[in-house]
Order: sequence, then structure tokens, then C-alpha cells
Amino acid sequence: MLKEASEIKNKHKRQEVVERKRIAKQDEKVIERLKKKKIREEQGEAAMPKGKTNTIESLRVADETLIQDAGDEEIKGEQEIDEFSSYFKNLTTPKILMTTNRRPKGVSSLLSNFCLEHLPVPERDKGSNSKCGVL
Repeated sequence: MLKEASEIKNKHKRQEVVERKRIAKQDEKVIERLKKKKIREEQGEAAMPKGKTNTIESLRVADETLIQDAGDEEIKGEQEIDEFSSYFKNLTTPKILMTTNRRPKGVSSLLSNFCLEHLPVPERDKGSNSKCGVL
């Protein structure tokens, strides 16, 4: 008897064998998952702990250039002389310029109208031939 699906020459029979193997593998996974769930319910989380999810943050290697101590005097001094510190402290309102097509349609029109209503002091340039800074 043939063991590998690749050895079966009839295309339809080969597809059936591959499909049966795939479904059997899925069924095994479901059975294993249900067994683990049952053990967790009966004996508690310590008996069958869940695995740790690998995310971008959890896989990140610690970088020595990242700031560990936010209360450092040197860092506070740098934040004070930063050119954007007045924006972060809400001492200065940012200037916002939105440009659109000459005749915006659909979502872009809705987005620009929404931003005009909700952003502080926006300016809108409807894609005219004016240059930046000359509004």
C-alpha cells in the first residue's frame, strides 16, 4: 500500500488522501486543546499552564541606549531645552495645515471635514496652486 500522497497518480484520489490527513490533523489538535482545557478546569492553572505569547515587545532584545531611569537630572534638563517641549506642555498650540485634492471626494472629504471640526486651529488648503507658507 502507498504511504505518501505524492505517490498516488490519480489526482482526485490524491486530493482526497491529503484532505483526510489535514482533517485528521485538525481533529487531533482540537482533542489536545480540549484535554488541556479539561485538566485546567479540574486541577487548576498550575497543572497545565498556558504558553507565553511571543509578541514583538516580548521578543525585543534589551537596548542599552533606551532610558531606564526617567527621573535622571540630565534627562530632565534635556527635556527642558527640547524644541518641542512647549508643545508637550501645552504652552503652544500646534499649527496644522491640511492639503487635499482640488475636489476631494468620498472618504477624503469626510476626513478633512472631521479634522477641521475636531483639531485645534487647523488651516485647509484645497489643493490650489498656492505654495506652502503663502496661504
